[in-house]
Amino acid sequence: MIRSYELDAFLEDAGQRMPFRLRISAPEETKGQDDYFCRVHAPALFADDKQIFGIDEEQAHELALQFVKSMIAGKRLVDQSGREIDLAKR
Repeated sequence: MIRSYELDAFLEDAGQRMPFRLRISAPEETKGQDDYFCRVHAPALFADDKQIFGIDEEQAHELALQFVKSMIAGKRLVDQSGREIDLAKR
């Protein structure tokens, strides 16, 4: 079973640092379908939560993580000390 993913960090872009909160839900089975989705909550990136679908739990979770990575491309994700965070290793 894949658990939810949570991260509180900072997003650096063009010399500015802003709080970055990320929540990716545990995969949920789509009602009446054979696929799964993860809900992505990242208010610094988009106003409404996004649902990312995959054929199984693993794919839904991986696609949700890849979606967030694509949304922050060109920006730095850092912890409170300014150390870069690699989402691939989390």
